[in-house]
Amino acid sequence: MSAKIITGDDYRSSLHDGRQVYYDGSLVADLSAHPRFAAAVDVTAASYDHAMEQRDASDQPDQELEHRLRRRTSAGKSTSSPGWRARGI
Repeated sequence: MSAKIITGDDYRSSLHDGRQVYYDGSLVADLSAHPRFAAAVDVTAASYDHAMEQRDASDQPDQELEHRLRRRTSAGKSTSSPGWRARGI
């Protein structure tokens, strides 16, 4: 089962969950509107939107990654690069 990828709007909404954030001794009422946090919230929201766009574009990379991870963890070691074992890395 894959984890749900949230959108930027979902992320922004999640910030209004009753948390209390203080900056410089003052309570921050809205992280997304505060001058010190707004840019970070915008970048994070854009990252979630980008992840959603990538997922919508193609589910194939996720399936390939899952296959590679299964192959690595099934033997406990990577079979694609035997050199690291010989060097003890």
